[in-house]
Amino acid sequence: MLGDDETLGKRWTSRFLARNPSITTIRLRRIHANRADRACEAVIRPWFDYLKLPGVEVILAKNRYNMDETGIASGIGDNGLVIGSKERKKFQKKKQGDRIWTLIIECISADGRYLNPVVIFKGGNL
Repeated sequence: MLGDDETLGKRWTSRFLARNPSITTIRLRRIHANRADRACEAVIRPWFDYLKLPGVEVILAKNRYNMDETGIASGIGDNGLVIGSKERKKFQKKKQGDRIWTLIIECISADGRYLNPVVIFKGGNL
């Protein structure tokens, strides 16, 4: 028979982590299911082939920009920790459904110049 039927107690996770130094708590970060399913090497790698096209290679560094966005979810109280390997810094969990987001967009050129960030609120006007 595996295990036993004794209760674990209030501080069992702390004691478990102390006995197993190869694992630690990791901040849980939610990611929409569609985004998680498409973030794989087979989908991403072909995009790097576009950088090798002659028409793209001639573009000067000052004219090459990288844009990124991040979002802050409103009204969701999913702050939590999970237990995992110390070698991983993050753990993602799929979440279905819509959320209300505040978006932050940044943009920087290959030579270090940048545009001022933009913050977009739901229902707001810029």
